[in-house]
Amino acid sequence: KQWYQRRVRVADLSYHVSYMCGKRLVFCERCNEEVAAGEKGVHNRQQCVRRFVTCETCRDQLVFEDHSHHVCPKQLVECPVCHLMIGRGKLEDHKTSLCPQRLVTCCYCERNYAMATISFHYTRCKEREQGEPSAGEPRGVYGEEEEQGGGGKRNRRRKRN
Repeated sequence: KQWYQRRVRVADLSYHVSYMCGKRLVFCERCNEEVAAGEKGVHNRQQCVRRFVTCETCRDQLVFEDHSHHVCPKQLVECPVCHLMIGRGKLEDHKTSLCPQRLVTCCYCERNYAMATISFHYTRCKEREQGEPSAGEPRGVYGEEEEQGGGGKRNRRRKRN
């Protein structure tokens, strides 16, 4: 390396040692470690434990010493119900609202079925043939009772003659 082979005049030696010498020790502003001034750039980019790194998945800026604890919301994880790969941040919404294998309750017989098969079940449900849903009001697509807005039309099924 060239920075330590520099010749300095005796008259400038004090200034050089205090402000210019690449071997002088300086403090890193991020980690408070002493590093040689000539190595500070390398330290900041590659060695400092408080340097910034980028998550390759979500592109968030993270402090290096904390990045191993980063729980990336975009990292793909497997849905435990349907085994699709979903972004970690969207998994809960997927399991409760979007998963084709989540359990929903038939509003007629009150049995649980996978969302992917509930439409087929409705066409064959024995309780449906007997009339109104057993819980009074029809349940929503996700197994929850639908709220009736004030003054709005109610969801009613016509009986066929």
